[in-house]
Amino acid sequence: MLVHMFGAYFGLMVALFTARPGDVQSQSFKELSVYHSDIFTMIGTLFLWLFWPSFNSVFVEGEGRQRSIINSYLALLASVVVAATISALVQKNKRFTMIHIQNATLAGGVVMGTMGNLIVCPWVALLMGTLAGGLTVLGYHFITPCCNQKLKIHDTRGVHNLHALPAILSAIGGIVCAALASHQVYGDRGLLETFPAIFSGRTSAEQAEFQLAALAVTMAISLAAGVVTG
Repeated sequence: MLVHMFGAYFGLMVALFTARPGDVQSQSFKELSVYHSDIFTMIGTLFLWLFWPSFNSVFVEGEGRQRSIINSYLALLASVVVAATISALVQKNKRFTMIHIQNATLAGGVVMGTMGNLIVCPWVALLMGTLAGGLTVLGYHFITPCCNQKLKIHDTRGVHNLHALPAILSAIGGIVCAALASHQVYGDRGLLETFPAIFSGRTSAEQAEFQLAALAVTMAISLAAGVVTG
């Protein structure tokens, strides 16, 4: 949440206030890919896909680290399948779009950033990866053109689609996980490692409210900081 959401909305606000009239149209040709750039980008995507679970789990302790790694891979697998499927469906020629494959296949890793260690059922990770992959492709296909033409926000790398949208989805999932957290779900040791405040007496509802507050504060600070910087 802190990395993906903050970085995405901070950057978008800076782009909004630093853009000059006509920049989006006059500079758009520079974003066009060529064969060799697509190949190098796919190599980068492959490395990110392989090592994203280690990124998600680096600060997690105990049993949660294993959950984070497994859930990240499950979500990544789901996002690959869904991204490829929806990418073909939204194109008139029913072919994959490289920018969708290069980015939306990683959305499962982003969505596990907040909740990877919180999920105890594998199907939840698959569901979240499915939603993230589909949301990212639809964002590239529908939201990015709208941002460029209507809002004059030049999102050159589609950070709103790959980072912001899955991060919001992840934050919402984290709120739900916190609301459902209990000794029965995690066990005594797992609850202590995952939600130490709940183990110490805070209710699940209160923890969910703290998660919601973190979402709101992160969003507010990123937008405000981006406006000031821009």
